[in-house]
Amino acid sequence: LLFVMKGNPRWLVPRGDMEVVEAMRPTCRSGDVLFAPASIGIFAYGLTACRAILSHKVDPGYERRLAQVRGFGALPPGERAALLDTYGVTHFLAPGDAGPRPVAWLGEATSFRRCLAVTTGPAWSLYVREREASPPSGVIGRSGCR
Repeated sequence: LLFVMKGNPRWLVPRGDMEVVEAMRPTCRSGDVLFAPASIGIFAYGLTACRAILSHKVDPGYERRLAQVRGFGALPPGERAALLDTYGVTHFLAPGDAGPRPVAWLGEATSFRRCLAVTTGPAWSLYVREREASPPSGVIGRSGCR
């Protein structure tokens, strides 16, 4: 009871983080990949069809990917876009709102489009793009938020 009643930061998920995860549930399909901080990635991995490149410390390569996520903001836009391409990222979570297209983050050639913005707590915007691979037979590719 004391554990639950104390203000333990590991006990409850910040409201803004959970709102982001809940809002992205309809946008994620099996095979989609999310680029986001681990605090959101771990819940997205468990509560959506997206798999996060950064979610839990027990994942192989976690430390390397953690360094990449932490250093992402210091990279020039072209290198950021290349990193997302390396992982096949379809869902990119950016702090704040970079507008309908995250050009400041990923450069003019980006195919990502803003799908949703969450302003509760720290502001986040979710940008989505289609996977590079063709959809399975009988599935029509969709754009935007899906």
